[in-house]
Amino acid sequence: MKTQIQPEKASVLKERHRLFGWQEKKFCILFFCLIIFGFGYASPESVTLVQQQVVTGTVTDINNMTLPGVTIREKGTNNGTQTDFDGNYSLEVSSTDAVLQFSYVGMETIERSIGENLVVDIVMEQDAAALDEVVLVGYGTQQKSDLTGSIGTVSGEDLTRGPVSNPLQGLQGRVAGVKVALNSGSPSSSPRVLIRGIGTVNSSSDPLYVVDGVVMESIQFLNPNDIENMEVLKDASSTAIYGARGANGVVLISTKRGARSEGTTIGYEAFVSVGVLPKKLDLLNSSEFMEVLERGFDNHSQYSDSSIPTFTADDPNLFDENGNPLYDTDWQEEATRTAVSHNHQLSFRSRGENSSFGAFLNYADMQGIMLNSFQERISGKIAYDADPKEWLSVGVNLLVNTTTENEIEEGGGGNVPRRTIIEMPAIFPVRFPDGTWSNTGMISDPYGLETMANPVHVLETQERERDRTKIFGNLFTEFHILPNLDLRTQIGFDRNVFNEQNYSPTDLANISSPNGFASLGNSRSLYWQQENYLTYNNDFGDHSINAVAGLSWQQRTSKNLALF
Repeated sequence: MKTQIQPEKASVLKERHRLFGWQEKKFCILFFCLIIFGFGYASPESVTLVQQQVVTGTVTDINNMTLPGVTIREKGTNNGTQTDFDGNYSLEVSSTDAVLQFSYVGMETIERSIGENLVVDIVMEQDAAALDEVVLVGYGTQQKSDLTGSIGTVSGEDLTRGPVSNPLQGLQGRVAGVKVALNSGSPSSSPRVLIRGIGTVNSSSDPLYVVDGVVMESIQFLNPNDIENMEVLKDASSTAIYGARGANGVVLISTKRGARSEGTTIGYEAFVSVGVLPKKLDLLNSSEFMEVLERGFDNHSQYSDSSIPTFTADDPNLFDENGNPLYDTDWQEEATRTAVSHNHQLSFRSRGENSSFGAFLNYADMQGIMLNSFQERISGKIAYDADPKEWLSVGVNLLVNTTTENEIEEGGGGNVPRRTIIEMPAIFPVRFPDGTWSNTGMISDPYGLETMANPVHVLETQERERDRTKIFGNLFTEFHILPNLDLRTQIGFDRNVFNEQNYSPTDLANISSPNGFASLGNSRSLYWQQENYLTYNNDFGDHSINAVAGLSWQQRTSKNLALF
């Protein structure tokens, strides 16, 4: 279905209302908090310059065998690395006062201060307590000492130790064999997760995400503050119960619920982060660009018999009477900004004699370093668990979140800002004195430049709004039939609604000029699953039995609509 829409900014919203009857609803959640700051004075003598240092070393076990895949992290930061196949590592740290944390599955975590020693070798010992830890394995639990598969565990506290906007960012560098690639600084970008490499060429390499026993889509929009722990099933034996869906690995996520001990707890957590472009590419300024261009004209006859125009610098909008550039624009500086983001989490958790309750509210405003890029998220979650009878346990979990963002186009080889901030010549201004946006086609001299809109023009006037709403939850009932024998039945769902609207004005050269462009899109999906499974767990001295038998029904439906 196609409908003609006039590409005026105001008409996009009018057409959306006419065609869909949609109504925009906005709401505000207001709460107050008291923050007490402490101030101190540092004398000039106490201020020192910090110089980064590179620390190297080797990690072995008590038998002097090297350990590949050990995670090394600078304490209190997201700066980290892993040991290579020979157990060697190299990490650039902020100063010699840094403390390194060494962690590995089944081994005791070690912290080591650097001091003046830039070569730090570590001997790791087995963690006996960790072998008794209970972890999730598909539709049940096991002690780590009984595991035959490979599983990595990350706590919610570790995930949110840094200023992260989605749970995949917090997973980076925390589990051996799991690679998290952050290929964009956009607040709405989704990191790529690879568990033990790429297992397919033609299909998706994304792992399966299971939250509180229910498969979840668009995991990057889950509030990381709601996560209690995350477990990564990495090999075939661990993921076998999920069949082909778990071919790329499975990530099991447990969210926070009520208090663990009797009483009521109210908590508030927040962070403010500042993002900047960490390093600029060394590009040609105006004078250097003109010098390279002139040399190209001069050397043309050495490589081709074709004729070309004479080199000139006569355009009065770009050059003075002597042919010198009037402008020297740093496009990397003009198209980026200092981005200030903040996140707030309010929690209420309680426990009585036979029940527990948890309520969580989150607001996040994440700004991107590219102009006009942002993501705003409002999320709420409630969880209730009860044991009304000795033979019966029930629980309900409901999560709702909504995100609004302006997405910066990053894919493809078109004139996207990520490309043009590098290729746009410095001789062009952001705007000419009369307020007109510049583009490379606005030059009278015969330079043969590809026509492209300047990146600031695109970022400031192009709209790529994305609105997402997720409603996710599950309800379970568990019958304790006999000692060590339980029957659990649960139903869960994941409802996603996605609306997008795109607008490009009529003056974006080689993008939407001269007619402009506007489009609307809507997609809705519903996934549900109903499961019943019987579990038996029993210990016989030094031996144990863990058995699971069950049935599962699943269905996913979706609808999509696009108007151009």
